[in-house]
Amino acid sequence: MNMKVGIVGTGQMSTLHVAGYRACGAEIAAVCDINRASYEARKPHFGDARYFDSHEAMFEGDIIDAVSVCVGTRHHFDIVAAAVKHGKHVLCEKTLTESGERSAELANLVGQANVNFQIGYMKRYFPATIKALDLLPAIGEIFSAHIRSYQGHEGVHGADLYNKDSWKSRDGVPSPTRAYACGGMLNMAGSHMLDLLHLFLGEPAVVYAANWAPKDYDAETSGNALITMASGAIVHVDACLSPYSRTGTWNDGWDECIALHGKLGKIEVYYPVWDKPGNNAPLVVHYDEASQTTTTLTFPKVDAFHAQIAAFVANCESGRRSKPGATDGLVVDRILSACYQSAATGEAVRL
Repeated sequence: MNMKVGIVGTGQMSTLHVAGYRACGAEIAAVCDINRASYEARKPHFGDARYFDSHEAMFEGDIIDAVSVCVGTRHHFDIVAAAVKHGKHVLCEKTLTESGERSAELANLVGQANVNFQIGYMKRYFPATIKALDLLPAIGEIFSAHIRSYQGHEGVHGADLYNKDSWKSRDGVPSPTRAYACGGMLNMAGSHMLDLLHLFLGEPAVVYAANWAPKDYDAETSGNALITMASGAIVHVDACLSPYSRTGTWNDGWDECIALHGKLGKIEVYYPVWDKPGNNAPLVVHYDEASQTTTTLTFPKVDAFHAQIAAFVANCESGRRSKPGATDGLVVDRILSACYQSAATGEAVRL
C-alpha cells in the first residue's frame, strides 16, 4: 500500500513537496492550512486530498502516515511536536525552529518518538554533494573553507532591492520576511550551506559574526561569520541578498559555492537556483596538488526535492532513520543563534 502523506502549508514549497511525493508513488491524502484562500488558490495541485484547517485534526486516526511541514519556521515546533505525538513520520522544511534552544527541545522530543524525521536540507541529495563527500580524503586535512551564498529576490536588482516593503517593520510589527523566516539571509540562504558545512567538516566550536541591513529593514541582507570548527579548520560564511543580476556560475544572479581547502588539494561545489533544478546541475571542481591538475566534474540534472522525498519515503517504509535528521537541524540552528548573538554583542560565541 502506498504511503499516505499530509501537507501542512499550501504555499509555493508545498507544490514542490507534492510533486516529489507523486514522483515516488506516495498518496497525497490530506492538506492543512488555516488560510482557506491559500488552499483554494493551489487546490488543483492537491487533487482529491482532504482539506483541514487544523493540523491536530489531520493527525488524528490513520488518515495519514507521514507529514510534510511547509510553513514558516516559527510554526515548526508546535506542528512537529503534535505530529510525532500522534506517531506520524515528519519531513520538515528548514530551519528546524527559530532558535538553537528551541531546536534542542524539539530534537529531544523527536528522538524519543518512534518515528522517522527528516529536515529539508535537500542540497545533500545532489550527486555533486555526494561526490564531493567521497573526494574529501583526496584533499587531506582541511584547514579552511569559504561559503558564499548570494541570492537575488523576486527579479529585483540594484538599488531597488533596498527598498522592499517585505523587509520593513511597521509600527513594531515584524516584516513579512522576518515573520516567515525568523531572520534574514543567514537563515534563508546561509542555513543550507551551514548544513553542508556540518556534513563536510563536522561540529562547530566558536562563532564570530557581523550583519548589515539597509535602514528600516529588520532582517540582515548581508550576514558574515567566521567559524572555527572543532577540527580547528576556519570557515568564512558570506550570505547576501544580492543586487547583481548577471553574476554566478551560470550568469543568472545566483552565486552559491562552498570551497574546501586541504593540505593536498581543494574542492569547490557550485550550486544552482534552489527551485529550478531543471535549469542546471551543480558542479564539482577538484584541484590536486600532487598532479597539479584541476578537474571539473559535471552531473545529470537532478531535482533534489524529488531525491530527498524519495529517500524520506523509502526510510519511512523500511524503518530506517533519515539523514539529515533533527540533530543535524539542531547543529545548524545552534550556529545561526550564535551568529545572531555575536552580531548583537560584538563578541565571539563558544558552542
